[in-house]
Amino acid sequence: MKPTWQAAEMPEPISGEMYAIDEKIRTYEDIIRALKSERNEKTTICRKIPFEILCQILTQAAMAADDSKNVFKLQSSYVSFMDLVKLTSVCRHFRQALLGDPTVWGDFFFEGSAAWNKEQLKRADERNTLIRCYAHSVLLESSSMRKIFFDHDIQKIGQRLLEPTPALRSLSLRVRESSTYGDIDVFASSEQTFVELPAGALMSAPSLRRLSLNFCGISWLAATFPKMTHLEVADPPETMREPWPIMLEALRSMPFLESLILKNACGVNTLDVDADVSILRLEKLSVLKLSCTVAVFSHFLRYLSFTGLTRFSLILDGPDFHPAVAALQAISVHSMDMLDVFRPTLYIKRMNPQHLPGVVIASGPNPAVYELQFKVTGSDAGVGRSRGYMTMLQTIGHALPLPQVHYLHLTNGHEEITGPKFAVLNRCVRLHEIQLIGLYGMRYLFNALESVEVLEHPGIGQKKPTMMFPLLKKMVISAADFAGDCNAETVRGALAKRAKMNLPIKELHLKTCSNLSEIDVTKMEPHTQVNWDGDEYFEADEDEDEDSLYGSDNSYDALGISEEQWKGTETLSDMSAKIQSPIVKKESDLCLHIALL
Repeated sequence: MKPTWQAAEMPEPISGEMYAIDEKIRTYEDIIRALKSERNEKTTICRKIPFEILCQILTQAAMAADDSKNVFKLQSSYVSFMDLVKLTSVCRHFRQALLGDPTVWGDFFFEGSAAWNKEQLKRADERNTLIRCYAHSVLLESSSMRKIFFDHDIQKIGQRLLEPTPALRSLSLRVRESSTYGDIDVFASSEQTFVELPAGALMSAPSLRRLSLNFCGISWLAATFPKMTHLEVADPPETMREPWPIMLEALRSMPFLESLILKNACGVNTLDVDADVSILRLEKLSVLKLSCTVAVFSHFLRYLSFTGLTRFSLILDGPDFHPAVAALQAISVHSMDMLDVFRPTLYIKRMNPQHLPGVVIASGPNPAVYELQFKVTGSDAGVGRSRGYMTMLQTIGHALPLPQVHYLHLTNGHEEITGPKFAVLNRCVRLHEIQLIGLYGMRYLFNALESVEVLEHPGIGQKKPTMMFPLLKKMVISAADFAGDCNAETVRGALAKRAKMNLPIKELHLKTCSNLSEIDVTKMEPHTQVNWDGDEYFEADEDEDEDSLYGSDNSYDALGISEEQWKGTETLSDMSAKIQSPIVKKESDLCLHIALL
């Protein structure tokens, strides 16, 4: 039997009454819009702020936040492009100010369509414009654009970078694998996809001053950037990692370089290491960040000269660090002493043992102005107190200016750092203050604090007993657990012995320490001035709190549930049914049952 088709019923036509209601809504919307505009016109801020000041305020709001770790402004804007468009509708004063000053539109990120990119260029008058765009045709639309930031589909713009861009001043290319979930970019932690830019890319950008390449590379054989001030090359493809002499020659064309960041950018040198290479003098260089192997570093650094360096970060890895120390000592002849900066304050931190064994030497707290990171690689790297790791510590320890260190900060001490094999403590003869973050592995330090040395008296030639660190006056212990091998009695014993030898530690500061009681602090007070935050935290407290709620026999009665529910003999569906039953009368009881499920 064939189905019979019936015509659909037509909806009732809109009545005149409904049309009248819609008309009233539009009328009221026009009235409200007019009243808002009138109110904005009468607002003091709109009438009295001059155009120049108003534009300056909005320009600062539209600029992206500065990132101290990156010379490029790559963070999100405070005011987006669409927000600025909306601001032009606030009042006539705002509109005249915004449309009359193209610099307001020139320094923010926009991720919209190519049409909106062109509109932004039009409003910015193509001057000093920074666009994060995915429509690569904008490069051809405007050859006078000065700043570009790309982080997607870099392969597509490789050929476009061969074309002349005489006005380009800032370029950032970053390869990032990401997926978008809603409005959130989720960056993958898998291996990155490297990008090789074609030969000759950026060779027609004579005004380029800032260049950042991340997971992509260019050929440096014919690179000439005479106006370059900021250069960052991080993790280029292995096929484009030039030997250090070629990179050095490329840097010679950048006499005005102020910031140099190279991360795994140089390959193994295939040329003669004794080749006639002259020293490269970078008089304006103030920031230097290098991450490479010891073999590359020991040759590359010897031929660099810089006198105005205000910040450096060196991350080196290798099996033997003697060449690196020799290079650091050699450049002090024609450049700054990169080891002498670690006085009078020195920070030492043991790196996470889950990674390559290493140590961090810094001049201050993170982020430090001067920082060295050494990671041991090779078959003898091992973990913990391996031979390669201990050799590295001894090499660095003997090179540091420890006799001039007055303030020592130790984090994650462990035996290999605080023990006698690492020549830090024995050489810090002028130590005035020591700060310990954590007490794990610090037992050797406190043994040294209360040890007695017999020294020859310089005046009469007699031997006189004295304490280690005779100038030590202050100690700060923070984020420490006093339940380990180094406990409150260990600290008290060291304080008492130094006080008995008339070389007391005059100040002891205790901050956010666990398993430390008021009684423990009271026992320390006769030997020094103790400044304690009064926080008594014991690991047993959490267990007691849990026992008070769940440990008693009748705890399930206090929670309002049966013994079967507490012991888990009742099924989840039965409990859910009881929760939905009228027995649960209060909302708080319902929430409690749901939490237990």
